[in-house]
Amino acid sequence: MKKILVLLLVLSPAAFASEPDRASLIAAWEAYVRGMPSTAKLESLGGDRYEFSDTELEFDGELRINGVLIRAHETYGVDTEFSHFGMIELELVDLPPEQLGTYLYSYWLADRQTLHYSTEREGWVDPKAYQQSFTSPGSVKGTWSLLMFMLDYGIWILLVALIISVFVFLNRQQRKSKSLMDDSEDINKMARENIERANRLQEETADINKMARENLERAERMQGEVIDIARGLHEMQKQSNELLERIAKATENRS
Repeated sequence: MKKILVLLLVLSPAAFASEPDRASLIAAWEAYVRGMPSTAKLESLGGDRYEFSDTELEFDGELRINGVLIRAHETYGVDTEFSHFGMIELELVDLPPEQLGTYLYSYWLADRQTLHYSTEREGWVDPKAYQQSFTSPGSVKGTWSLLMFMLDYGIWILLVALIISVFVFLNRQQRKSKSLMDDSEDINKMARENIERANRLQEETADINKMARENLERAERMQGEVIDIARGLHEMQKQSNELLERIAKATENRS
């Protein structure tokens, strides 16, 4: 209960400045990590170094922050409260090298590296709160899940609705035409109007298809950016693992 109260206090809007920066990110990260169930101890040693203990990894030693990255979110026109994401590069100094390449360590690290800055709350939020803001039933602003659903299906639903409307419209016009067959002039006039409407509907359908292609291309670019970021993280982790292996080998050689 004490950890939850500390986490809520530190992550509150009043705890940070109105703009994201390194100091506010690290303060929010400290509160977030201290509030995690597996964290037994996180005490600052100064200079981005901490005395750290975690029950999931069964680790008790030094944690070091090697780097901090703050980058603006690419929203692609989507109305969202999140303006930046912050990433913290962590190193468990005394972690055995054989644990660095395990899936357990990778998942553990991913849960503790990234926070997101909310302009509405004027502070950093943890990954769980970030995801909940997009999946909660009361969310009003554009959510990624809704966006992806509309990109995948929304255009087609609209097209089906338009086609049904056209069929219903043409069916009604056909019934009207049959009742007005004695007046050929009116029938011809209605036929011309129907043709013009069909042409306009065809043009509107073409515009909708164009918009659908543009949205799909935008989604692919967004996916590509996410993949690039993931690759960058993987490469950073790989380099960190290689550095730790060299340090371990150097230590063994000195021994």
